Amino acid sequence: MELKPTTDERSSVASVFVQADDFSGAAEVGYCFVQHNLTTQVLLGAAAGVGNALATHDGGTSFPGAATDVVVADTHSRGLAEAAAGALVKEAFSGPGASSAQVMFKKMDSLWRGNIRAEIAALRGLGFHAVVAGALPQLQRSVVDGRPLVAGTPLAETDLWQAELSAPPADIPSLLCPEDPASVRTLGLATVRSGSLPKKLSALLDPDQPQLVVADGETVQDLAHVVDALLELQFPTAGRRVVLVGTGGAADVLAQRLAAQVARSAQSVAGADSTAAERQEAPRPVLAVVGSASKTAQAQLAQLEARGFMVVRLHPLYA
Repeated sequence: MELKPTTDERSSVASVFVQADDFSGAAEVGYCFVQHNLTTQVLLGAAAGVGNALATHDGGTSFPGAATDVVVADTHSRGLAEAAAGALVKEAFSGPGASSAQVMFKKMDSLWRGNIRAEIAALRGLGFHAVVAGALPQLQRSVVDGRPLVAGTPLAETDLWQAELSAPPADIPSLLCPEDPASVRTLGLATVRSGSLPKKLSALLDPDQPQLVVADGETVQDLAHVVDALLELQFPTAGRRVVLVGTGGAADVLAQRLAAQVARSAQSVAGADSTAAERQEAPRPVLAVVGSASKTAQAQLAQLEARGFMVVRLHPLYA
């Protein structure tokens, strides 16, 4: 279904800029917004140049400057050296897409893999606050007392980093700021669920310097508390812009909240039947990208292959 808001509707939609470190992450977050009827473009690169086509959610193509609600940039920085990854993130968030956006989101891996430390450092180097909501309740991945857990087990005690060259983190402040873990501000579950999170979060975001805040979370509602707090603060706060760093779960909550703004506006402008007309289209091919080495993902691919789907396996060095 293609969403074509009226002028009045579109004026109420917060423009969103998203950065992901690989294509599967970019596609995942893009779909979070697409399924809530927000127009979305995926950009393969840190910044758009002349002639760089962007894939759109309705199967067409668009180009930099085209009207859209959400722009997702895949910096393809997951496997790069830290310095290179940080430079690409700095480039992405210094570009026109981020500069003109009302909401900025950095997609992170729910198992805390990749160059998340260097990429968040790049955000802070640009003067942004970073608020990290790293839980993914749908896969039982949580953050409690600043520690990453999987189904209640510390990530460091699982084998989910078996394809990585380094050891999994025991706690998030030490991962994100090893030189000074105590400088990372934390929001425990009690604070997240307190009902006064906007006020408490605002108090942590010191205007004198960019802050790094990590929020605990076990449930989708915990993620919603963080997203709602930032939306209430209107993202720019304490004299600085804020980047929400989160998983696909946080992106989905954000998409839901922004889509609700569209729905409320649509009701006031065009009535309750504004989404009744849907364009009927013939089925089109679907490409799915699986960027996981987990046993679960491999089993799912085997089932798809058994049902006649074509599976193309790429070696990590060439992906």
